[in-house]
Amino acid sequence: MTLACAAAGAFASGVLDDNYSADKTFAGITFLNGTASQLAFDGVNYWSGAGGTSDGILLAQYDADGNNIGFYENGLDARSTFSIGSDIYIHRFNEFNIYKQTSPGVFSAALTLGAGPLNSQSGVTFGGGEFAAMSGGVVSRWDASGNFLGTLALNGYNTQNNEFDYPQNRGLSYWNGYYLTYSQGVMSAWDASGERVGQSVLEGAGSTFDSYYSFGYAADGRVWVIDDASGTWRGYSLNPVPEPATMAALGFGILALRRRRRSK
Repeated sequence: MTLACAAAGAFASGVLDDNYSADKTFAGITFLNGTASQLAFDGVNYWSGAGGTSDGILLAQYDADGNNIGFYENGLDARSTFSIGSDIYIHRFNEFNIYKQTSPGVFSAALTLGAGPLNSQSGVTFGGGEFAAMSGGVVSRWDASGNFLGTLALNGYNTQNNEFDYPQNRGLSYWNGYYLTYSQGVMSAWDASGERVGQSVLEGAGSTFDSYYSFGYAADGRVWVIDDASGTWRGYSLNPVPEPATMAALGFGILALRRRRRSK
């Protein structure tokens, strides 16, 4: 398999390292009736919903070491699992509702996203005070109250690593001011204007149907990908970098310093 990466400037941006190795792994439970949909961390435990059906066990709970300590029949055909603070949320198939966990395995509708493009298979994520979802390189955005804010096109999406193929074309996560997408072992970072500003190879990360549904950033500082339906969760710690606005300010500061030095 040949991995295509963006032209030289993407790696030089400092947004992502060229590659990441998994620094935490653990065995995922096998969802007999569904596909794992991301791993969320509430500060104590990991949680993973599952989708493809509304029946059977569709939520797994793991302790901080990755030991399975619970599984639940919650009736939610999940397309994404994410955290806001210490709370766990699920977005399910073909809905605008966001469900909040009120006790282990018990969820209730907490918020409804306003009218806007939302593909039935897309997974909603939260970051930077906003909800977001992606389909085919177009990101839909909502504020924290669910009001629709508009769409953002990811420039150059569909040019590398079969990223436009299903199901990777409906997966989105958020980290440190950047949107994240994933396809064929390569993670891309996109800024708020829709430019691809970084890419990285996730070493050993899966490229299965389950892998693409599971890709996401968790509050433990890692992006997670599962190998397959009964495989291993692999977590990749991302090195913190300044958010885009901070990077711009730093750039102006460095430029000013150079000018002062030249004037001496």
